Amino acid sequence: MPNLPAVERLSLRDAPEVLSFLLSLDEETIRFFHPHPFDIEHVRSLLSGPVAAFKAVDTSEEGAPVLAGYAWLSGMDTSRPAVWICVGPGRRNRGIGRALMTRLIEEAVLRNKREISLTVPPYNAPALRLARSLGLALLPETQHGLSPSRQMRLTLPNTSSERAQAIRRRLEGGRLSIIPYCHADWAWVHTRNWHHRRYALVFTEVLEWMRRDSAFRWYFDNYACHLSAFLEFRPDLLPELRERIAQGRIAICGGYANVRPQMVGNESFVRNLILGQRAFRTLFPEADLSVHADAVDVATGHPQLPQILRQAGYRCLRIWRPYAAMSLKGIPNEFIWRGLESSEILTSRGLYGGQWHISEGHKALRSPAGADWDDVLAAFWDSDIEGRARYSASGEIWLAHGSDDSRPGRMLDDTPFDIQGLMERWSSRESVPIRFATPVEQFAALEADRACLPVIEGTLDPCDVAYNAAWNGEKGLAVRRIENDRLLVQAELYATLSGLPYPEEDLAALWKDHLLTCAHATQWLYTEDFAYIARLADRVQAGAEAVREKAIHSLIEQAALPPGTLCLAVNPLPYERRVPVSVHLSRYGDMWPAVLGDGSGTPLEGQIVKTYSGQGGFPEQQIVAMVDVPPLGMAVIREMPSETGYEPVATPSEAMGNGCLGLSFSGFRLSAVTDKESGRIWEAPPDQEWGELVLQDVAVREGPLHVGPITGERACVWESIDFPESGPVRWRCRREGRIGAMGIVCDAILHAGQPYLEFEVSLDWPGHDGFLSARIPMPEGNLYGDIPFGVEEKHLEEEPYEADHRIAPHSMERTRNGLFYTRSFAACQTDARTGVAFIGGNTDRYYIRNQAKGFLEHILINSVMTLDDWERNVESSTLTGQGPHRFRYRLLFYRGSWREAGVVRQAASLVEPILVTGTRHGGPSPSPTLPPGSPILAIEPAHVMLSALYREGKAVCLRLYETAGQPAEAIVSTPWEITSADLITLNGDLDPTVPVSRCRGILKFSLSPWQICTLRIAR
Repeated sequence: MPNLPAVERLSLRDAPEVLSFLLSLDEETIRFFHPHPFDIEHVRSLLSGPVAAFKAVDTSEEGAPVLAGYAWLSGMDTSRPAVWICVGPGRRNRGIGRALMTRLIEEAVLRNKREISLTVPPYNAPALRLARSLGLALLPETQHGLSPSRQMRLTLPNTSSERAQAIRRRLEGGRLSIIPYCHADWAWVHTRNWHHRRYALVFTEVLEWMRRDSAFRWYFDNYACHLSAFLEFRPDLLPELRERIAQGRIAICGGYANVRPQMVGNESFVRNLILGQRAFRTLFPEADLSVHADAVDVATGHPQLPQILRQAGYRCLRIWRPYAAMSLKGIPNEFIWRGLESSEILTSRGLYGGQWHISEGHKALRSPAGADWDDVLAAFWDSDIEGRARYSASGEIWLAHGSDDSRPGRMLDDTPFDIQGLMERWSSRESVPIRFATPVEQFAALEADRACLPVIEGTLDPCDVAYNAAWNGEKGLAVRRIENDRLLVQAELYATLSGLPYPEEDLAALWKDHLLTCAHATQWLYTEDFAYIARLADRVQAGAEAVREKAIHSLIEQAALPPGTLCLAVNPLPYERRVPVSVHLSRYGDMWPAVLGDGSGTPLEGQIVKTYSGQGGFPEQQIVAMVDVPPLGMAVIREMPSETGYEPVATPSEAMGNGCLGLSFSGFRLSAVTDKESGRIWEAPPDQEWGELVLQDVAVREGPLHVGPITGERACVWESIDFPESGPVRWRCRREGRIGAMGIVCDAILHAGQPYLEFEVSLDWPGHDGFLSARIPMPEGNLYGDIPFGVEEKHLEEEPYEADHRIAPHSMERTRNGLFYTRSFAACQTDARTGVAFIGGNTDRYYIRNQAKGFLEHILINSVMTLDDWERNVESSTLTGQGPHRFRYRLLFYRGSWREAGVVRQAASLVEPILVTGTRHGGPSPSPTLPPGSPILAIEPAHVMLSALYREGKAVCLRLYETAGQPAEAIVSTPWEITSADLITLNGDLDPTVPVSRCRGILKFSLSPWQICTLRIAR
């Protein structure tokens, strides 16, 4: 066959190019080919449907290659797909149509289709000739739509011997690598005891296999959930394991626990890598730890992952989900991932399991040593190889052997699978080599082809998975994980600043316990095992709080506090904040009335929000006051005598405004928010409101992991409205209503001079097949969300939803249309340079954008009552969520861009509240060294954020990151006399690329956009 033009697989990334091609067609071409509508939405819908689409690239002219024609097989979910093909004017008679048709036929044969069909207008003689020359037979004339047309059909070779030749041509020049693996789901469909003993058995059988077969390979991917079982039950085999790892026959490819990259706090994932590598280095000093592959059963992660992994010493990454969506978007199985900050990591993607089940259609694999070889080859291709090879950009095909909790050489149900017999027979019959390999060996082979691999930049998956959203609401394990990360970071920070002996071992133990609670698949823990994890999370919380409080009180002991000090407002963030603080003001002696004052004795503007008295009638008041708190410092709040005290609670008023924002109600619905400075009125459409609460019914039996279609929705019907607080510090509107029998109380709160509207929602969740969300009108414009260590633009219009499962097995990530993930906020940026950010507080990280109806919603609680049989052993509270819940979230109305408005800092302020702590009542400190009201540690500029401050031995480690995608000259003001400061990687290696200047306690250095940097400081 003569050389044909290049043909490439079409993807959603090519939609604009396809549209441009369609718009360039002349009338004759339109008449011949009857192309579909010329709009981007239709093109995208076609490319994301059940098709196998290809394009021909014309390189005959000078300049960049251009799309010269396209073709696809439509109906790939059937055994008889139809051909659609079009070649552009001016590019015919160059073999482009033949190249496209040849590729379609090959694709159909490789995917075991029975026949293909083509509809051709009778006046399109060239197309008829081409189809005939490729073997398509002309059927009797029929009527197609309003025009006469001719049907053509090609019966494809579908015997094993016929298909084997096409399979061999496809694999020519490549190599198959069988990579055995046991995925430690740790707590999925069995008790933790079963999993623990199972993994010890797996390690034992792997070592037994290696004694009899020097070619066998294997890998494991984390310490806490996988290796720990072996160390507990088979310590006698540890020397043998060390030997196999030193030989490179067993690889270690992960961190401390199998932690999801973006479903934990920033530091949790970093510590997972650091603590995991330390544990592995201690046990296996000769191990190659360059491959990360312990997040293969979860979402891929965020575009800062390449930087984080490279800083931790990893050079390669193995991912899987969402496989179908990324395939549709044109991301190949092997590529170089370039993250936000420009770090690159060699990446491979694909299903972690293989040979775990043999269907009747692939029964030849049950006896690969004795069955007809062409039958075996075709069955192996259809069951495993084709799905791995289809989107491969390399001849190195990664074939997993194993599955969840799988023993080597066994299928999912422990039935033996003769993988050795299959490989031996393959080697004796086929020219394409096959081998056992570890991920380290496979990536070494890919590295040799690195120059041929494409570079994919930025975000791979902005959505995450649909089936983990907001289980058990604010009591859910996901929310506990974020909270405990925050507490641990604060404990380290204040322990470092306090001057007390640093509890390094205690904090390391708390981090390890915390990471174990962060292991994936723990949402479905059995009741007894969940109790253990819950106790562990409680222990982490209590331990971190104890370290933090002890350190803070040590700092207070160092402060020169003025007489009458009632309490201190402690700021855990390194920038100044003006915040509302709630304080109890009491008469416990003769001084009354009283007011609050700052450290210099200036009265604070305050507001009585509650008055009560106990035995004897001694008055107490809950006061909310606006307080200025220095960066990572403490603000004194004094109790001072006053002639009048604070005025009684103001008469409630429906004119709710704080000088910055004004709220308007239509009946009981919050219909508009007015930005007083710009004059913009954020008005909700008639069928919406700001902060609408909506209960959505889900057919949980009709989707994977209960993510079925939404079958109905009911908005909260408000029954009353009240305004119990009317300034001058805080304004509160309280509405009460219900959805069905569920009562809801929703408070909308404004604080003096602040551009945000805060919500507190209280309810008693009865359990439901579905979810409750808070919904706002979504303005036209761009959508942004923060990720660990950065912010990404959410191009959700380019993401395939719902139908992505059509092109790959086990694809269930995008079954909730419009669902996406953010770390803490979703910001809608309008063209008018204004925006609104939905900031989560004690809520999970999932949002839904409904483009058609123009709203954005944040999922508050998700639950299921209709359980699968095995789930009846699972801790019911995690799935049903029953009981009282109280949600906090915030709407920030801002001017300028999200960068200019400091949305990242605003979000941090909500999830890092001011800590109010009491102290001795006045009296001088025995040895005051810390002036109150001054910063302890400050960081500039505003778009540089603090991630962690902690001790390692005698050194202090300070981790920062840039959050606006802009260069920064960072200035860090510390309380210490610094003798040296070096930039280091996450695994502690010196990084000389960024010089650090120091002068006494001030550090200065440059940060590139999105850079994460860690400083090691000696003082």
